[in-house]
Amino acid sequence: MEARPSYSFGSILWLTLVVIYASVALHEAGHWLMLELYGRGPTMGFAGIVQRWDEPPLHPEHWQKIEYPEVGIGWMRLESLPETDLEWAIMLLAGQLVPLILIVLGIFLYRRHGTARAGVLGLMLVFVNGAMGLGKLIGLLQGARGDLYFFSLHVPVNPTPLKLGFIGVQLAGLVWVWQKLSPSWRRLWGGSLVLGYFLIIIPLRIADGYLRQQVNLEAGWAQPLLGWSRPVLLAHALVAALFVLWWWRQPAKTPQTG
Repeated sequence: MEARPSYSFGSILWLTLVVIYASVALHEAGHWLMLELYGRGPTMGFAGIVQRWDEPPLHPEHWQKIEYPEVGIGWMRLESLPETDLEWAIMLLAGQLVPLILIVLGIFLYRRHGTARAGVLGLMLVFVNGAMGLGKLIGLLQGARGDLYFFSLHVPVNPTPLKLGFIGVQLAGLVWVWQKLSPSWRRLWGGSLVLGYFLIIIPLRIADGYLRQQVNLEAGWAQPLLGWSRPVLLAHALVAALFVLWWWRQPAKTPQTG
């Protein structure tokens, strides 16, 4: 069954922006949760653990030095580093599993609720997290490093097949949701996704770079609360409120059109 409920472009764009931000945040929350469970005292930014490479921090007492032969020397804003390869592996893998969990959750919501409000949310979860596999594929072709590369430094596995496995699952989710969308909705959702990249992903990268500088400068407003830099927690709360508002504005059951 193709999804063709009568949602406006503004409503779909609103949901797209919220889900893109939430998917990135939940990915980082996977890392954060493992670090907190092991008592490592992280400071999380918008796009990962606050860290510096090549140039040491101004106040090294809250930073931990790491060194990888093929990457270089860096410092992570942690009270202590993971102590074993297994702990590193669990922490790194936790974030990578989040998109797969969100895809499964999205499929479940759609199958249970169809094109009602919760089902549309499910489709968007699959759509956004599936599309992120395209970014990972481009990064792989360009030789970019990421969580799974560092995972392979602690667990003796070839990172390329591992990356391809994760990418394959995400792209399968994208194909699945694409087949569920009507032609008009494909254009609508595709446009929303492109806009979402420019309105969420690029600003997050810029904000994360600036935030890392401010944490390094020991700016009070950028210091951690519950393991997250304060502006990040504020942004999380704002996006959560925007999602609640979106949910409240949509009818629980949406009439079909076309």
